Amino acid sequence: MVTFTHNDAGTSEAAWAGSPAARLPDLPLDDAALAGRAFIVLAAHPDDESLGAGGLLARLHAVGATVRVLLCTAG
Repeated sequence: MVTFTHNDAGTSEAAWAGSPAARLPDLPLDDAALAGRAFIVLAAHPDDESLGAGGLLARLHAVGATVRVLLCTAG
């Protein structure tokens, strides 16, 4: 079993800033631009998508975006 606490070392801000993800374009925030896009939400456990991205999923659905949720769990 893997355990962790809030005392464990996290990823530094410098590491995040230097990652390839930092070079991705910003997500447009206007409804018209979001409506024409497709999104995949990847979650490790059932309910992670609701807890981590529930508001975003609701907004994307409301504007007519295509949304798929992929749960990757071993149990």
